Amino acid sequence: MKNKKKKKVFQGALSTILIMCFIVMCLSFILSLIGFEGYETYISNGSLESSLVTVNNIFSVNGIKYLFNNSVTNFRLFEPLVLLIISLIGVSVADVSGMLDSIFIPLRKIKGSFLSFIVILTGISITFFGNYSYVMLFPLVGILYKKIGRSPVLGILTAFLGITLGYGTGIMFNYDSYILGALTQATARVDVDADYVFSLVSTEYIMIVSTFIVSFVLANLIEKRIVPKFKKTEVVVSDNKFNMSCFALFLVLIVILVYMIIPGLPGSGILLDSGAVRYIDKLFDNYSPFSNSFICIFSLILCICGVFYGYLHNIKDVQVYTKGISKTFDGFGYLFVLMFFISQLEGMIEWTNIGVVLGSRLIDFISNLELSGVLLIMVFFIAIVIMSIFIPSTNGKWVIASPIVVPLFMRSNITPDFTQFIFQIADSVGKCLTPFYAYFIIMIGFMEKFSNDDESGVTILGTMRMTLPIAVIVGLLWLLIIGLWYISGLPIGINGYSTL
Repeated sequence: MKNKKKKKVFQGALSTILIMCFIVMCLSFILSLIGFEGYETYISNGSLESSLVTVNNIFSVNGIKYLFNNSVTNFRLFEPLVLLIISLIGVSVADVSGMLDSIFIPLRKIKGSFLSFIVILTGISITFFGNYSYVMLFPLVGILYKKIGRSPVLGILTAFLGITLGYGTGIMFNYDSYILGALTQATARVDVDADYVFSLVSTEYIMIVSTFIVSFVLANLIEKRIVPKFKKTEVVVSDNKFNMSCFALFLVLIVILVYMIIPGLPGSGILLDSGAVRYIDKLFDNYSPFSNSFICIFSLILCICGVFYGYLHNIKDVQVYTKGISKTFDGFGYLFVLMFFISQLEGMIEWTNIGVVLGSRLIDFISNLELSGVLLIMVFFIAIVIMSIFIPSTNGKWVIASPIVVPLFMRSNITPDFTQFIFQIADSVGKCLTPFYAYFIIMIGFMEKFSNDDESGVTILGTMRMTLPIAVIVGLLWLLIIGLWYISGLPIGINGYSTL
């Protein structure tokens, strides 16, 4: 019995994160001691330049000072924490009012594999909103699965796999694609083609087709490999019925929201950055009210619809909602602790430069290989997946890779648009394989919140045993899709091709 308790403590999510912190610290000491370094290439004054990057030792005087000086700052700047809290407020009001019962409970009649497909497809589609997709979908899917008699933990896993493995694709582009595209265009112009212009719709065809293929395959993999590991739960019984008046209110709120992001109409465009030139900048840049407050808008819409639904069903006491919000946050204390330590881990990785040096060495290795075509694509794909272990940030990896990779692929007759698409797909697979990804840890916290299995609990290693095989299979599927599309020569989007 003692051995089992020790094993459980050792495998706990918090213990695992602390072990990862210690491993990163030891790696920083060893790599700094042996002089592990790399050269980071960047654009400066219209040309490519390189600078030496070395690994910083966290056990040094400066490293110890960093740990003490930045522990609070790292947590305060940890964006997922704020997004999660705001999202949970709206979800809890909608749940307490009974509105979610009226929407979700009828879905228990849907076949399990089709429900998984819908959740995955929804997850991939809402990656249009970036990382907001996680904090929006995790609580909603957890509640959905609980109400229809499926394990909420299974639902959260399904949502995570759908969002993460589909993050590089979707029904349409997102702001990350635009940011990456700006780097793609700059690096293509500076070294190969001064007239190259990146287009956000140049990969639209392959995105739409691959979204449905990956959603279908992933749903079947989950049903066959993960679903049997979870027991069915008791179905929630509720008399709450779907209300068309509430649905009409929801549509009105959406129309108002859309009007507020359309420029040029009387009183419209309030949520846009008026100082930006391009519409996508107006909508998504750092000064855009829509971009900065979208999670508040999402939560506010749920609150308004939830309170209205509750009013129609004789819930007129505000205390019902305040108690409901308090109850929703019960059990999330553990998640907040995990978020504190993962914020410290991310901060250490960034300060030590381990990820940057490893990434620059991998990109340099690729550039020295005399490869082309499918083989070059495969090696690059694998390299990005490996980079993602220590650099989950999409933009962070592309800053390192694009100055070298984009010109290299162009000289191999592969377009920058297709190169960026390959990168984004490899990035999504890599995020699913690393425990250093913040939203993986947030998923663990949600699973712990909804888990009823007090004997085994939820562990990082146990969760990775379920997700890794699926991520590898989907990664191979992505390579097959990319390879076949490249060989076929089919258009990848509007005026977009895989080859020059």
